[in-house]
Amino acid sequence: MRQVNWSIKSLFVFICSICGTLGGQGLKFLRRYFVPLLLTSLAYWKYQSLWVLLLLSLIGCYSLGYGEGSVTRKWFKGSDILTRGFISLLKCLSFLILAILSGKWIIYIIGSISIILVGSFVSWRDLGEIKFFKYKLLVADLIVYGVDSLIGILLI
Repeated sequence: MRQVNWSIKSLFVFICSICGTLGGQGLKFLRRYFVPLLLTSLAYWKYQSLWVLLLLSLIGCYSLGYGEGSVTRKWFKGSDILTRGFISLLKCLSFLILAILSGKWIIYIIGSISIILVGSFVSWRDLGEIKFFKYKLLVADLIVYGVDSLIGILLI
């Protein structure tokens, strides 16, 4: 098993946070595909195991809709908290392979609780925005994808 430098991990958290947030500004491929591929690549580099490919299930999680017309939202009768909490739970299941490979169960449990709480109670709130070049990044999205990527990196 290879070690990953903390400066590289920090850079990955920053890149994944920005790319996830840009996904909310029309660049959905960054959130749906680039972020899971980046995390999976780093995990593969460290663990040298094809089991990390299960992490690509994040593509499905990040592709699920939670807007007004989405099937997921209809399942929960329009509830933002339940819809986004369910999607957050699915993201936690995607990170399970990293907990199995790393043995970092405490980080996984605390991280999963964090992902679910942030997804359920922060992701749909208006917390303002930050100008990033020509994009207006939502603070709530930065928090959500920052937490997602931080937990993923801590597990790697």
